[in-house]
Amino acid sequence: MTKAATITVTLVGIGLVAALVVVRTRLSVNPHYTLGKQDLQAGNYGDAVSQFRLCLSDDPNDQKAKGLLAYSVIRTELEDRADSSSAEDVKPEDELLTGFMHGYEVNELDENLDLFRGDAKKQIDEAVKSYRKSLRDDLTKYRVSFNDWTDLTASTVAAAQELYPLKPGIDNAADERAKDIAAAIVAAGGDSDARDYLVKRTATNPDLLPLTLVVGDSITASLRQESSNKESFIQEESGNSLRLLALKPGIASFASTDPSFRQTRKADMPKDQRNLLDEKPVPFLGDDEATVVVTIESLKSVKADPAAIHVRFIDDDASHLVLLSGYSGSDSRFRCRLLMWDGQSYQQVSLGSGTDMYSSLPIGSKAEYDSKKNRLLIGVDKIQLVTRTRTEKQSHPVTRYRVESRYDPSSNTGYGGYVNVTVPYTDYEMSPVDVDYKEPAIGEVWHEFSLQPEAAVATETRRLWVENSESYDTALEKAKRESAEESPKAPQSNGVRSQGGVDIDTMIALCLQAPVAPSDFTRLSKSELRLVRNGIFAMKGYIFRSPDLRRYFAGKSWYTPLTSSMDSVMGTMNPTQKANIDLIKSLETK
Repeated sequence: MTKAATITVTLVGIGLVAALVVVRTRLSVNPHYTLGKQDLQAGNYGDAVSQFRLCLSDDPNDQKAKGLLAYSVIRTELEDRADSSSAEDVKPEDELLTGFMHGYEVNELDENLDLFRGDAKKQIDEAVKSYRKSLRDDLTKYRVSFNDWTDLTASTVAAAQELYPLKPGIDNAADERAKDIAAAIVAAGGDSDARDYLVKRTATNPDLLPLTLVVGDSITASLRQESSNKESFIQEESGNSLRLLALKPGIASFASTDPSFRQTRKADMPKDQRNLLDEKPVPFLGDDEATVVVTIESLKSVKADPAAIHVRFIDDDASHLVLLSGYSGSDSRFRCRLLMWDGQSYQQVSLGSGTDMYSSLPIGSKAEYDSKKNRLLIGVDKIQLVTRTRTEKQSHPVTRYRVESRYDPSSNTGYGGYVNVTVPYTDYEMSPVDVDYKEPAIGEVWHEFSLQPEAAVATETRRLWVENSESYDTALEKAKRESAEESPKAPQSNGVRSQGGVDIDTMIALCLQAPVAPSDFTRLSKSELRLVRNGIFAMKGYIFRSPDLRRYFAGKSWYTPLTSSMDSVMGTMNPTQKANIDLIKSLETK
């Protein structure tokens, strides 16, 4: 045999040996691993824990066994908790999803830490370290160990690939949720079958929406195709499973409008609201995991600080609205944008003259939407003095009478003598009296908007301060009883006219709604011009310093004093209103 032939045979032999080793490796599955999977399928999680521990004693680096051991421990803990008489009313399937999304959120925070700035970056870094320490302590408690975070992540992916093919137990919601989570992880790796499975599941279960963020934009086309399929059972949902992924462009667009958006601090709040904020700065991690993740994912492309943009979902059974807000460092004011879901994408809702709402709308403000009334409510926390009544016992004078013996010279036929005389006198007694007093109360100034979904337009119709102990509708009914005025945005005439016969309230309403010209004011005196100009501020809730203005507007049924901050009031005005104020002021000086 030639030398060349000998080398060839040797190489072939080496190849055959290598192939044989590979085949044997594939065939030699650890029997404890096989038994562990069988126990998982049967729902015997305690036995599965034992089998996977034995498997890892043979091979400590088996990532599939590590991941499935951790999962088995979790399911065992959930079962034990469900059997406990002191267990909270939390469904195991919800705990599985929440726990997974929290871990995914932490991973997203860690990978995108460079997006955060200043105090937020420090806050996020501390939160990530705290979570990982807590997780490590829990794993140690249950004798589950990973080399590092990378090993844990890889083991989770390996376990997901094993869990996804398993058939959930009959009527076992926790099994189904585990399969949903596994499908999201496998689909994120490019598996089309897992992606299609998750599309069907998400379409019928809104709770699974956060998992679409795990898969990412690669699932968008499949979700959109399924939502447009008229034969699909999710047609009624109008593609709602697209909502989180479709929100990302809207958040990115809003953040791009102002590069100076930054995390809100207590000093940024209106003066009369600063005492409502305990944290400094406003915490970013107070939102649910899906909101945090979608904010981070949205802002990667524009390199904006996720802690600077607040995302608030305003949902009811028939509509999906999102309120975006942020604090502009360059303008020293809050900016907001309202988005409305139309079934395929988010449309920007027009709010009067533009997309910005109020300088006084802090991040974290409350919002509610009632689709039956087409009513959007946005509430701004505010402490306000309210009048209370208490019953006190007070002393007050009363007139009483007593009989006294007095000398009367005319009595006794002129000889004089003593006679009994009834004499009044003043006495004091205690009695209950209702006394009014003022005390600060926590509540919200609710801004009511009439929403027109077809036109994507919201028009402000009313502002009302509501104490926390009351509902908005209850407070509104009370306000209607106390005043015949239903809409402070368009005050009705109270019969007070200027010397020239012009209705003052009508002029105020005109200045609020449309541009005015000098010719509109020719019949007004300078003092009446002053009332009209300040009426614009009154309609915005400004508390006047001048006693005469305070008295005048206190008599208006539409006037609701809200703030003494001129900056806050000016922030609520649109360009037309500001131009009208400047025009009237120039006429006053002529």
